[in-house]
Amino acid sequence: MTYYPSLLARKFNEIATPKLYKELVLDIGTEDDSAITQLLSPQNPGLNHVRKLVLKSKTRDDEFQNSQIQFVVGSLLQGLPRDCLEYFRWRPWKALSFKNVELLYKNQRKMLEMELLPVPKPEAPQDSLPHPSIDALQHARELNLFIGTVHALEQANYFVKHGSETLDILMVQCFFTEKDFESERPEDPLQDTPEHSGQTLRTIFRHKLAGNDKEPIKARTLHLQEVPVHQAPTWFRVVDSTFLTKLILLKCDGAAKALGELCRLGTGNLRLKHLDITHCENTEGGDVRGTVETILNVVSGLETLEVELCCCSSLIQPSSVCRQSSSLKRLELFCTKEHGKEGRYDGCLHYKPSDMGMLASHMERVEEMLLPYVECDISYSLEDDKLGEMFDAFTGPQCVLKNLRTLQWFTFPGREDTDKKLSSRLFDHLLAAHAEKLFNASGDEGRRMPKLWFIAWGGRRSDEPEKHATIFLKGTRAPMLGMPHLAAVPVTLDWFDKHYEPSNLTTMDLAR
Repeated sequence: MTYYPSLLARKFNEIATPKLYKELVLDIGTEDDSAITQLLSPQNPGLNHVRKLVLKSKTRDDEFQNSQIQFVVGSLLQGLPRDCLEYFRWRPWKALSFKNVELLYKNQRKMLEMELLPVPKPEAPQDSLPHPSIDALQHARELNLFIGTVHALEQANYFVKHGSETLDILMVQCFFTEKDFESERPEDPLQDTPEHSGQTLRTIFRHKLAGNDKEPIKARTLHLQEVPVHQAPTWFRVVDSTFLTKLILLKCDGAAKALGELCRLGTGNLRLKHLDITHCENTEGGDVRGTVETILNVVSGLETLEVELCCCSSLIQPSSVCRQSSSLKRLELFCTKEHGKEGRYDGCLHYKPSDMGMLASHMERVEEMLLPYVECDISYSLEDDKLGEMFDAFTGPQCVLKNLRTLQWFTFPGREDTDKKLSSRLFDHLLAAHAEKLFNASGDEGRRMPKLWFIAWGGRRSDEPEKHATIFLKGTRAPMLGMPHLAAVPVTLDWFDKHYEPSNLTTMDLAR
């Protein structure tokens, strides 16, 4: 049987087209906008396969350029087939035009992820905001409510009221302006306070609090960002805590109260698998670190623990973390004594080598660990008590990290020699030696961590180049004489990004 090149190319094209067009990420407002007309050609067979559309654009103050961006977005939404999109994301964090939002909600009624998209305030009287159809909201499995103005609260209530009761994800993120807070009254605050429920909570869930619909939302994931949760009992009245498998609280005042209420309501019934907390302890809300430890002692079966605290007195006790050793697969702990400016963290807290040994000897199922490095000087030898004990924790017979794949230290070891500061080249050489020792750690039954392939130092986002991540991958060195052996291969962040898909490395927190 003979295959002609044209027929073979056509078959390959039919196979590749659905995967190529399934997810489109486009930069709007660039010189390449003219290529979008070719993308939207009726002869393009890939348009019917578009399921996810992500539009990115740099924010501009130029009114003419912004109008051009809105025109391109409108052309895209008009050119796509009806009801083909499952996900649409607009990521300049600026308002879309009223017409474009209305066009999206009207033409795409089978989206799995429904976002409340902001519209310009002058164009949007409160009684005429664009709304998706009720059928479209019932079909959505994720509701993402980005609330930037007071007049968007009623629209958020419409989304929640007509959305499905069994959501996969419910996300609420608030970014009100100073003018919104200036107009609030002490007895009727915009957001929750320890004394009063805020307009945000009372408006979004009005139908649950005052209406006939008292059945709580059975969402599996609750994601709150910059939303005070002082009125935690009310929150868990509208969201059923026993159905939650993932809880994310990012910069939410009153987080300790929310976690305490979760323990009180769900003792013995919690299904929590993923806990992600980012909080500053000097804000109102109590002792978040102590409440997290309580959660670890109450919940069983936790698979992911991500905790980032600032203005904290101590790290989470390793004994509390080890209570989840039979299930925990991802561990990220980062605590600082002070809160620096512009994303910089000062006074990072460190585990003692003995604490590291406890984690390494109990976390047998963990696959990803992100921790601060032991506070020591890298110029010390491995025979030094502090540095040697830390390495013994990961290379000694008590180490049970057989499933560990990625190991990232948020902080670098010290680089101050007794005489002068170590050069960058020598510092990286010593880091490579430490990484190679971890890769080659072996015991009677083979390597201690046979699946470990990635080790990095640094990674907390910073503008200082010396604090960027230093990455080592597991490789093989083949000398001219002798047997090949494992080696730590240094790679740059640019090289790493080109060769590894970010979707496969959700745990990485590498500085750009």
